[in-house]
Amino acid sequence: NIIFLSLAGALLITYHRWRYVTAKQSRLESILESISPDVFVVINSKRTIIMCNESVKRMFGYDVDDVLGKKTDFLYFDRRSDPKQKHEIYDILERDGYHIGFATGRRKDGTTLPLEIITSSVESNDGAVLLLRDITERKRMEKKLEALATMDMMTGVMNRRSGLEFLRRQLEIAKQHNFT
Repeated sequence: NIIFLSLAGALLITYHRWRYVTAKQSRLESILESISPDVFVVINSKRTIIMCNESVKRMFGYDVDDVLGKKTDFLYFDRRSDPKQKHEIYDILERDGYHIGFATGRRKDGTTLPLEIITSSVESNDGAVLLLRDITERKRMEKKLEALATMDMMTGVMNRRSGLEFLRRQLEIAKQHNFT
């Protein structure tokens, strides 16, 4: 009887600890979910989405259930469809443990958005974890910085450096077509 009660007590304590850890993990996941606009996706070795966070609704307009079981191409134009590039990415993943790439996202309403995709392999090599980040604002700022770097702000025309680069490119084209 004492052995049975001891085992029952140990089992009860283990169960309560498990419940505590599970509740704590759920709260942490909820906090991460609420502060991160990024979409986290877990895929299997066939690039099928097996897990996804709720941020997919904000970024793409889909509910989690809408994307589960779909290929990653469902969310973005997969530039890794070229077998050569696919192997390069797997080589980088094996060497570094992660890969950073870019793609064009596809929202439910048909509009597109620029994405940064950070891919991390899982230990068993049976799939990967992807972080999809909307870089629309970054792209807008890059264009603005490029304009500031190439234009004279007072006149609105090309500055000296970009003008010389433009002339150099035009001379190359002229030489290629035997205009010199």
